[in-house]
Amino acid sequence: MICIIHIKMIDSLNDLSNYDKENNSESTFNSSSDGIPRSNADPNSLTKESNQEQINFINFTQQYCIGFIDIINSTQETAKIKDPKKLRKYYSLFLNSMSTILTQYHGKIIKNSGDNLFFYFPKTSNLNDQQALQNVFDCSTSMIKSNKPLNQELAEADLPPINYRISMNYGLVEVALGSNNKEVDLFGSVVNECAKINSLSKSNGLVIGKNLYTLLINSTFSKEFEISEIKLSLDGSSKNITSYYTIMDNGKILIANKRGETLKHQAPSNEIKQPSQIENKRYNILLIDDDEDILYTYRSLLKKEGYQVHSYSNPIEALENLAKKNSHNYDLVVMDIRMPEVSGIKLFYRFKAIDPYLNILFVTALDLVGEFVEALPEIKMTEIVRKPLSGEQFVSIIKKKLSKANRW
Repeated sequence: MICIIHIKMIDSLNDLSNYDKENNSESTFNSSSDGIPRSNADPNSLTKESNQEQINFINFTQQYCIGFIDIINSTQETAKIKDPKKLRKYYSLFLNSMSTILTQYHGKIIKNSGDNLFFYFPKTSNLNDQQALQNVFDCSTSMIKSNKPLNQELAEADLPPINYRISMNYGLVEVALGSNNKEVDLFGSVVNECAKINSLSKSNGLVIGKNLYTLLINSTFSKEFEISEIKLSLDGSSKNITSYYTIMDNGKILIANKRGETLKHQAPSNEIKQPSQIENKRYNILLIDDDEDILYTYRSLLKKEGYQVHSYSNPIEALENLAKKNSHNYDLVVMDIRMPEVSGIKLFYRFKAIDPYLNILFVTALDLVGEFVEALPEIKMTEIVRKPLSGEQFVSIIKKKLSKANRW
């Protein structure tokens, strides 16, 4: 690993502007009080917003890699754009470009405010998944390299160029859902810190916090980057000096892409087509149905096939179980839609807040499944099957669902 250490002492947030004079820039994230983005302020204050948006905490904390990408000098640049259509074009090119890259590397956007994105990488909750961590740095490298083609598109549209900063860190966050129980939001000190350090990044560069730095230097791909250290205090106290790190691709080693390899949750196709009980033991399935007889039948059928099965007739207990355990323990969740206390739909959104890549299958007797899916576009037709099912049909559907699962 090439490690270039530059020690810079910055005593307070007020001195950050001196550190960043070469960029002559503003920080979107420092525009609110205490340098914290408005979306990450005290959740009680959110009720004061004009739209009365409410945040529903689901009593779930998790460790993730989170990040911000912010346009530099956005206020000055957009002031030059008088045509509303061109202004929309300016923002849409930036947001669509970054969101496409995030999707490619399994990142998820939490929210955007036009000139910045707040995002996270759900699969980094599993620290044993080196590919998930590598995706984080592949993603930032792609974002940085996309600056040139992005500005070419902007120039063709007669729009000013865009430069941006990226900041990322790793840590514990509180997971919440918006008022419609669909949009995920994250809260925690790591989010606030990541927002504050964004201004430390060079133009079209990356700065990371100490937790993510520790994961990087212990990874198998750390030699691909040059690392510079910055020491500063975010709260102005000389006693609370913390290290942050600017990261650059050294350009000498291509980032390895191991997505084609067979991984933990992906058995070769010939094994899936003709699975044995021993091979099925690698799969953990969570069953949820308030009908004890149906639950017993499903559990018996799957155990006979050799699957590891955990079953709950109470959906709240099932939710608590998933929140306490690592969601990566389950390869598939099978559940009913119509259940007391918490419906399968509400459970779906809570499960997806915990793990957006969780493999879920609804087994339901409800009619009008097509209309149901149209009303809830987040749920796909392939995620719903109709009762009644024979035992053979049920097992066949489970096998197909597991064969298509991509849990790496």
